[in-house]
Amino acid sequence: RMPAVLAGAIIDQDDFRHGGVGMEIYQCFQVLTSFTFGDLEASEKLFRERQSQVGIVRTLLQEISVSFVAALTYLGLYRSTKQRQYLRKANKPIRWIRKCTQLGNMNTLDMMLIIDAELLSINRKSGSGTESVRSAYDRAIATSSRSGSLNYAALGNELAAGFSMTVDEHGEARTYAQRAHKLYQEYNAYGKALQLESTYTFLRPPNRRGSKVTPAPAKGQFQGRRRFTKSRSLYSACWPSHLE
Repeated sequence: RMPAVLAGAIIDQDDFRHGGVGMEIYQCFQVLTSFTFGDLEASEKLFRERQSQVGIVRTLLQEISVSFVAALTYLGLYRSTKQRQYLRKANKPIRWIRKCTQLGNMNTLDMMLIIDAELLSINRKSGSGTESVRSAYDRAIATSSRSGSLNYAALGNELAAGFSMTVDEHGEARTYAQRAHKLYQEYNAYGKALQLESTYTFLRPPNRRGSKVTPAPAKGQFQGRRRFTKSRSLYSACWPSHLE
């Protein structure tokens, strides 16, 4: 039998083999996975290495995903170190994602709302109320859920749980963590769900608390709603100059 051959208007077999597409996909997953499992230093290092490379075939969707993760990575590093250099580094991907959103790219709306919630949580003054921050997280979560982006809805809940813990709102943290755990499982991200169980022990089933947990078997597959950019002019307008 002949092997499958890639063909089409976007990419063909030769581009995939010789244009660096396979390596680009691999590097994208490296950045995304490092961030997902909380290794912000590795995520930041991989992002910088990816920026320095030339001659790699890249797609808009991959650039959007990686830039979103880069923005959250830098914000997370600022939160933990209080070094303002990370805020400055976060500005470029944040500005680009905001521009794409303003131009009508629906792929970036839920991302932008999550970023805005994170910025509110970082800029919140000590002793001030938390309602506006939680409302921002709730809006991001609701938008991601409506668009079918279970992974972003789960991430929004996870980030909201972390924020709630920092302000000693343990009841809210428990609710957000439970939602994140459930959504990651629905998304078939069982490794991430297990990581949450190590952070929030109340997420473990009673018979597994205090013991090592093992991944649950995959059940089904989530199929989100398809979303596309409006036109090629939008593709050109959104291309991230900070990654060129």
